[in-house]
Amino acid sequence: MRLKEKKATVKSVIDTRRAKEKNKLPICLRIIFNRKSYLRSTQFRLTIQEFEDLYKNRHKSEYSVTYNSVEKIVAEAEKVIDVLSEQFTIEAFDNLMKELLTRDNKLIILTLDEATNLKAKEYETNDQIAMKEAIKQSSASIKLFCREKRPRLLSTNGDLSIYSLNNELLTAYKAYMEEKSRYQSVNGAGIYLRHLRIILNTIEKKELTPGFINPFKDFKIPSRKTIKLTLEDDELNFLFNEFKPKTRSQEEAINFFKISFFLYGANPADILRLKVHQVNGGLIT
Repeated sequence: MRLKEKKATVKSVIDTRRAKEKNKLPICLRIIFNRKSYLRSTQFRLTIQEFEDLYKNRHKSEYSVTYNSVEKIVAEAEKVIDVLSEQFTIEAFDNLMKELLTRDNKLIILTLDEATNLKAKEYETNDQIAMKEAIKQSSASIKLFCREKRPRLLSTNGDLSIYSLNNELLTAYKAYMEEKSRYQSVNGAGIYLRHLRIILNTIEKKELTPGFINPFKDFKIPSRKTIKLTLEDDELNFLFNEFKPKTRSQEEAINFFKISFFLYGANPADILRLKVHQVNGGLIT
């Protein structure tokens, strides 16, 4: 039986391969993956004694700046390992680390939450609140699928790497949503996938994710299937004359239904945009 590959690990070490006691030696990242060790140099150089003192006295002012700088690089490396997830290779790690360490304050998006929040802020700025909430719901739906079916893809804080979003994952998500649907419909998946496509198209257009391949170049979003559910006369009579809401949510829902019904199926989004001054004498102006 083939054992599952373990996640890569990283820590800071001093490269003592050509050590002389008084020489300053490079501080490196040691990445261990599949029982192989890789060293990647940083810009810091210390003697062996200085390196030992760095971690013993990290809270002292003369050591804290260097210590924090080294640990920041280690934290970046851990983030890269996390977002690459099952797609981790040492080559992919090197490429992404290079982008992160030379970005000069350029925004780099690595996770679905980061990408979603970026687009959500754009919608909020443009007062497109409905779209802001829609893309957040879509993002949450994809992550829920991963929690239930692909938990290894999620980071420790429950986020999903952008690099995990590929054709295979989207196909599995579509099947998952269809299975959950009461009528075995792909409509729910189609709506959420369209919103996800908006998010990924944004980071691709702005070149915010190094080496990212947008899966929607090949993946085909399922088309909507219209399902007509006609209410019978006795059901309409019950809703309009006999139904007694038990909660505020039920009361709001039935009122929205009635308004939509009398307006020949008005879109809920259009109803929400109505202002009080637009209703005069039983007419909407």
